[in-house]
Amino acid sequence: MVMVMVMVMVRVRVMVRVRVRVMVIVMVRVMVRIMVMVMVMDNFGQSLCKVAGETRESW
Repeated sequence: MVMVMVMVMVRVRVMVRVRVRVMVIVMVRVMVRIMVMVMVMDNFGQSLCKVAGETRESW
């Protein structure tokens, strides 16, 4: 009976650990994706501003 309880506890603990690890990995991936998106948008915006400025000057 005690052995069964211990087994269940260990299993639950392992499951929780795996889940936490998966959650952390997912969070990190999402953060990285958001960072990349922001950087890309920043570059895009800067290049757009540059193009707009050049066209304005040429006009």
